[in-house]
Amino acid sequence: MFHQVQIREQDRLSQCFLWRDKPKDDIQVFVMDVATFGSTCSPVSAQFVKNLNAKQFADRYPRAYKAIVKHHYVDDFLGSFESTQEAVEVVEEVKYVHSKGGFDIRNFLSNSSEVMERIGVTPTNSKKELALERSENVESVLGMMWLPKVDCFTYTITLRRELLSVLDEDRIPTKREVLKVIMSLFDPLGLISFFLIHGKIIIQGIRASGTEWDEKISPNSFRQWRQWVQCFGQLESLRIPRCYFAPSLNSTRQLEAHVFVDASEAAYCCVVYFRLLGGNCIQVALVGAKSKVAPLKTLSIPRLELKAAVLGAQYLKTVLKNHEFPVSRTYMWTDSTTVLAWIFSDHRRFQKFVAVRVGEILTLSDPQDWRWINTKLNVADKATKWGNGPDFQQANPWFRGPAFLHQPEEHWPQRPQNITTQEEMRPVHVHWSPAPLIDVTRFNRLERMLRTIAYVLRFISNLRYKRSGKSLKICSLEQEELQRAEETLWKIAQGECFPVEISVLSATKEAPKMRRARVSKASSIYKTWSYLDEYEVLCMWSRIGDAECALFEAKYPVILPRQHLITNLITDWYHRRFRHANWETVVNEMRQRSH
Repeated sequence: MFHQVQIREQDRLSQCFLWRDKPKDDIQVFVMDVATFGSTCSPVSAQFVKNLNAKQFADRYPRAYKAIVKHHYVDDFLGSFESTQEAVEVVEEVKYVHSKGGFDIRNFLSNSSEVMERIGVTPTNSKKELALERSENVESVLGMMWLPKVDCFTYTITLRRELLSVLDEDRIPTKREVLKVIMSLFDPLGLISFFLIHGKIIIQGIRASGTEWDEKISPNSFRQWRQWVQCFGQLESLRIPRCYFAPSLNSTRQLEAHVFVDASEAAYCCVVYFRLLGGNCIQVALVGAKSKVAPLKTLSIPRLELKAAVLGAQYLKTVLKNHEFPVSRTYMWTDSTTVLAWIFSDHRRFQKFVAVRVGEILTLSDPQDWRWINTKLNVADKATKWGNGPDFQQANPWFRGPAFLHQPEEHWPQRPQNITTQEEMRPVHVHWSPAPLIDVTRFNRLERMLRTIAYVLRFISNLRYKRSGKSLKICSLEQEELQRAEETLWKIAQGECFPVEISVLSATKEAPKMRRARVSKASSIYKTWSYLDEYEVLCMWSRIGDAECALFEAKYPVILPRQHLITNLITDWYHRRFRHANWETVVNEMRQRSH
């Protein structure tokens, strides 16, 4: 295909290479004038040319244009038609359009011998034959095995010679050999995800145990490995119909999409089914599935169930996008009431992990589409748990859908009422600021306010003394009580103006006198070396603290906010005490006690 794409002359020099037949010959310079097989840009260039050529015939051959643009995978064409006549016409149009671009599409294969004859293809000699144990003729379609005669998909274990011995019962494989066998099974549609996911779980366990690539796996991993590979014989007998439904779709029928999700500690999975209703007939078909191993980092089951729900919503979007069937209704089934409670609640109330994923679910699906199902009826449960091992029989609900989908809707499981949950709730922080002991705005003199607070503090102390049986204080105010009142005034002013700074300084675990921390640069006291003393009063630390002759109040002055009423009353008191002295004197005296 790539060699049919010509490269522009001015771009061909980028594909120069040197060549000589013998070492003694002169070196020759060759240039590739077509797209090179193996070059990184060749696939996208070939696809662009293919689609550009088809676009030129979009008006004359719309069906061929659609088939080439949407139903081609590189150089393979996959199409499904409702009649032999339509298949023959589209194939002939596709061949003609491709030929105009220099492409010769060939080696057609169909489950209809009439189609093969009418397009001029030899039924037997032109197809590739792969031998299975039953000697059936199969053809590879995008990595899957297709039996054209019965129109079914199947799987086969075809390992290289060096890997055949890995399946021996007494052979303990290495980590590298286990991975090679697991990755040899290709299942793009996830039709056997319920089996393949357990192989991925095994390799995850081997990786978590620290086993090196060429080191033999542990006995526990080997036991799981033998249980898994023993199912290979049953896998080869599996037959999955390619066609979803026996009759063709028409406008009188109703099509529904059903998604089942589930999770366990080891894996999470989603599986999609189409449900067709026509008259008294109900048909259910497996569309595809997707499964993933649980992350090594431990997550709770509700969180894994939520990840499964996200996976199901994403996969349903992919299924609907890649099918042209008119789906009238979609249903999402989960056995987790916690996930349903999250979906039907305000997701902003929950932790970020839950809120983000619920938001994605609500973007991809309608909350009313989500329904509850019992775990025993959830077909996705077959992929997340090993149980008694995988069942490859056609009667397995994995292939034909759960039994209730074959019944009218009134027989379906009903959602429990009033689903609520307290899991993953976002914490609500209530910030409570205690009201001050008194309303400082009622005072215009510091002395009166100080004595009032002192009496209030005594009243509180007397209430405590009365409760404990101690004698009450009824005498005049003492110096100690006035000092406590003064400290209370400082804390009231600081609490109103520096709440964040006090919170930062309180968080340190050092001794009370050493509780120092760097506050925010945006703070007005950032440049002061602030700390909280033993009475939780905000003070300033400075180098003068090493002076032995200085008073304690001068070494560590209290920090007071500017323009606060308490600060103004303290300034007024110092101003009156020193007979209305100049401002330098007032400030100097104040700094002996405060800053």
